Amino acid sequence: MDKKRKLQIFCDFDGTITKKDTLNSFFRTYADTKWLEVEADWRNGKIGSAECIIKQMQLLRDIDTDTVDKFLKNIEIDEYFPEFLEFIKENDIDFCIVSDGFDYFIRNILESKNISGIKIFANHFNPSTFAVDFPYSFSGCKASAGVCKCNVVKQNKKEKNIIVYIGDGISDICASKYAGLLFAKGSLLEYCKENKSMYKFCNLMDFENFSDITGSIKIYSDRY
Repeated sequence: MDKKRKLQIFCDFDGTITKKDTLNSFFRTYADTKWLEVEADWRNGKIGSAECIIKQMQLLRDIDTDTVDKFLKNIEIDEYFPEFLEFIKENDIDFCIVSDGFDYFIRNILESKNISGIKIFANHFNPSTFAVDFPYSFSGCKASAGVCKCNVVKQNKKEKNIIVYIGDGISDICASKYAGLLFAKGSLLEYCKENKSMYKFCNLMDFENFSDITGSIKIYSDRY
């Protein structure tokens, strides 16, 4: 592999690092069932994810920060993710999380597993007021996303680096098109298979867990 070109990994969080979608589980547990109608509007492209999140937050029942923290401690992550982090650290591979979820949720979940120090691009959640704001939104985002993932990739890609993207859902589609190496599952993988022409210059791989990803990156690095 050309020593001047390094891998740079952008990774989704909910359903990718975690075993289930944290926000959906949160709303399923604590919000009025109307949150599902709002979710359907987002999935059908009627509203952007930022508007979706705002409307769903308004449907929360009366809960406090302690309730949120207890909920987050029970969220499971991929059991091979810590080993993956060790591998990329040993190989000096740049890694960040890019998520349309909440930064507070992500940090709490990771810290409960003794994981810290990861750069995170996500919507900001204030645990004291339950207010949400969108520091990584982008006025030109066609999807009106809370976090414009493709803009995050474009703004943070280091020159000559090969982009590796890891994801599982609708919010990953745009950013995935910048990847030289793409790991996909779930609805993202389905989209990739249905739109193969958009990924003809990308090494597309499916995965079940981060053990698969670690092994594939080792092979990819040896070849290039």
